Amino acid sequence: MNGVEKVSDLENAYTLTRLVNDAYRGSTGVGRWTSEAHLVSGPRMTAAAMMALIRDNDADLYAIYEDAAPIACISATMAESDAIEFGCFAVSPLLHGSGVGKSLLQFVERTYADRYAKFQVAVVGENRALISFYEKRGYSQASARKPYPLDAGVGTPLISGLDLVVLHKLSK
Repeated sequence: MNGVEKVSDLENAYTLTRLVNDAYRGSTGVGRWTSEAHLVSGPRMTAAAMMALIRDNDADLYAIYEDAAPIACISATMAESDAIEFGCFAVSPLLHGSGVGKSLLQFVERTYADRYAKFQVAVVGENRALISFYEKRGYSQASARKPYPLDAGVGTPLISGLDLVVLHKLSK
């Protein structure tokens, strides 16, 4: 496995899009635990949205590659003046439980720890395994929840009342 690289060109936009969709909407992979296919239908990410994320001057996208193919990615975007929000966090379903995701999250936390007072993530409220992943790494649930972003092109809820849980962690 190679190190973490900042994504700055569109060359891997389609393979990164497939990685995100496989991680969140796929059904195959040893040890997979992030799938939301039972909660949300449709793609988690479109190629156009991935290209927009890569081009966004206010966001950074990082990926880990193996044999020139992305196996994990995560984005970082300023959420508030003192908070950085991590999103688009995906690991190949074949590598779930291998420590790749944990290492990538630790990398971005170290990268932004000196610039932001807290880290933030928003997770589908019914995805208990993913919430637990963050809680094991020191994140705690904020009191506020967000409505599911129906107009963001990230899929259609299969259950009513689906929302997002916001989790925070102090950077120091």
